[in-house]
Amino acid sequence: MVTKHRLKKWLFGLGLTGSLAGTASSSWALDEAAALAEWQAFLNQQTELVTRTKLNADFVPGSITVLHGETLVRYGAKTLADALALAPNIDMQINLLGQRVIVMRGVGAAFSNSSVKVMLDGVNTVHASQGFAQTLLHMPVEQIERIEIIRGAATVVHGEDAIAGVVNIITRDTPHAHLAVGSNGYRGASISQGSDLGSGRVRINLSAWGHQATGVRAESDAVTVFSDAVNERFGSSFGFEQYSAAPGRVNNQRAFEQLQLGWQTDQTQLSFAYNRLRTGDFYGVIEFLPPSDERYAQTYEDYLISLNHEQALTNNLRSVTQLSLSQLSYELDTLYVPNLIPGSVVNNLQQGVLSFCSSQPEPMNCINEETSRLSFLPGFLEQQSYINQVREQQVQLQQQFIYDLNSAHRLLFGVDVRWVEITHAAAEGIQNLPSNDHENVKTRFGSTGDSRHTLALFLQDEWRISEDFTLTAGIRWQQQWVNYTDRSKDNQKLADPWQDLEVAKVTPKLAAVWQVAPKHILKAQFSQSHVTPPINQVTDVGNLKPGEVRPEAAQSDHYELGYVYAGYVQTHRITFYHSEFAQLAAGTHYYHYFRPLNASEFGQTDYAGLRQIRAKGVEWDADFRLGFRWRGFTNLSINQTDDLSGNAVVGSRPYLGRLGLDYKFNDALHLAGSVSYAAPLALEPYDDRDDLPSYWLWNAAANYMLPVRGWRARLTVNNLTNVQVASPSPINVSLSQLAGKPTAPYANGYLHEGRSITLSLDYQF
Repeated sequence: MVTKHRLKKWLFGLGLTGSLAGTASSSWALDEAAALAEWQAFLNQQTELVTRTKLNADFVPGSITVLHGETLVRYGAKTLADALALAPNIDMQINLLGQRVIVMRGVGAAFSNSSVKVMLDGVNTVHASQGFAQTLLHMPVEQIERIEIIRGAATVVHGEDAIAGVVNIITRDTPHAHLAVGSNGYRGASISQGSDLGSGRVRINLSAWGHQATGVRAESDAVTVFSDAVNERFGSSFGFEQYSAAPGRVNNQRAFEQLQLGWQTDQTQLSFAYNRLRTGDFYGVIEFLPPSDERYAQTYEDYLISLNHEQALTNNLRSVTQLSLSQLSYELDTLYVPNLIPGSVVNNLQQGVLSFCSSQPEPMNCINEETSRLSFLPGFLEQQSYINQVREQQVQLQQQFIYDLNSAHRLLFGVDVRWVEITHAAAEGIQNLPSNDHENVKTRFGSTGDSRHTLALFLQDEWRISEDFTLTAGIRWQQQWVNYTDRSKDNQKLADPWQDLEVAKVTPKLAAVWQVAPKHILKAQFSQSHVTPPINQVTDVGNLKPGEVRPEAAQSDHYELGYVYAGYVQTHRITFYHSEFAQLAAGTHYYHYFRPLNASEFGQTDYAGLRQIRAKGVEWDADFRLGFRWRGFTNLSINQTDDLSGNAVVGSRPYLGRLGLDYKFNDALHLAGSVSYAAPLALEPYDDRDDLPSYWLWNAAANYMLPVRGWRARLTVNNLTNVQVASPSPINVSLSQLAGKPTAPYANGYLHEGRSITLSLDYQF
């Protein structure tokens, strides 16, 4: 990093050269000097995310990226999800319900979001019931000061949910107003205001945005694929496809609202946040395309309250206390199929089975086999509403003591207490059964009263052995107590099925940072992590047979070796990483992927079930400037994420790259753009479809400072070439067995929105 002395000397040299060269050169030198000073401030961002110590991000152990809200605005990003899509080795995907999925180093597509911890101003927002944090991923960038991202395990300080990484959003505090309109009925607005009050400062942030369905179409769904399969199998047309909404438009509309209030002094900060997200039902809860009726089918609501207090107890000892309370809820209200399928159609299918089997060598065996293949059908034939609700409360108290032994040695000791309880859980309408029927009990996201309590102790030692070398060692001990309801049938319930979740966990970390020379930094790190599976993934355990693996906390070993070149006008970071994840939680929409699968029934090799994965590769990212007019970023990752048998993990890509450029045409006009290249995306190992294709994605933005002071207009075009971007869709095992080949209701994956155009107006108070 550039020292203050060197920077002043360098700037003085620029000024002296400019004065000798004349007035024009002097003007250029002043512009260049101002740009360089701004650039150094940009690079010298400090973070407490990794070690709880304010350090320059390049001197922090491990891989950390800091994204700046103002920079993201210039590049045309609209939400946190858009911003993360620009970060190194992060791929933003969606699932069948349109939920945003963070895929970090190839891990995430099949695991909900339970591998990445997402926080707002240091407060966890991951739902313990399901493992996702949806609302914040839709937070507008105008309300974001910066985003701090850890790629890799961060359990020692951040605890569970941080098995693959951490994302922390720091809220904007500078006054501003923002209005936006765009294609597909997009509307957005936000405002921030702060003022001094007594010895402290208060602030308020308000934001809202939304868009209508964008016109994305689904050419098939589970009904049409089933129709094609039975028609081909029995050599006749039964007409099931006429009762599907596919081909048809996907209801992918979204609406987001947020309110944040804050009060702070030098020592104390009190914050409140309310976030609500509503979306359409996208591709249907079981991949039957619902009618695009412009209604909201999903609602997420988060209430967050946090109190932070920091106090110096002695000259060398500080106390930092954080108490947070949150209520997180989710409601899903969607349909299975859009029309009523009459019994005559089903009767015709039954007659078709009898006719088909009468010509077979063993008719009765054939009838039994075909009836078994079709056994899943009757429960899903009628139009039916499906409602699933869950609400949980979380309380977390973290007490830290920071003790400076001397100027080169610092100890951090922390106590972390967390309480989680589902206060409401209900499901009704599944297969048209009564609300208290067992099938509904199995399908709901948990049970009212399900709870777990966690106690953790952690210790971290930061020792600056010399001016150039810092060693950081840490260890975390965690114990939890589980009180879940076994949703299995009475005769299937197990004795103490969650005993492995209650085993105490010890996770260590050892990291070193060596500044070999002023511009050259080496990093190395080893750490372990663990994550407790989301509640809804472990409380239906009665189908486990004696000797089968019971629910247990996932854990990982993680290694990193990094190099940073911190130049005057460019910074390069290279990281080699290797992680091994064991005892992974079953993903929400990939149930069969985590279990032994008899894939030979549809012509594929049997699969033992995903239990362990390995992620390894190399990441390179850089920030640079070219003169005082050009600045930019670039990143490239080469990854191998597999199941230890060489099968690529669903949702992973072998490489991913991005380039962004920002051109300051003059004081009034900024032109910015980015291009991303994504390699083909892996599907399940027993799926013989080609991997989802690669693509180039272009974004462009023009920012114009209006003549009236403080006003700025911006025109943004995202997905400039309207390229088709898709996320993985799993095969349906029942349909695959019926068709005799791997079959997915949405063969082309879950399609993202196409081109969008947005015009916005900002005002800086």
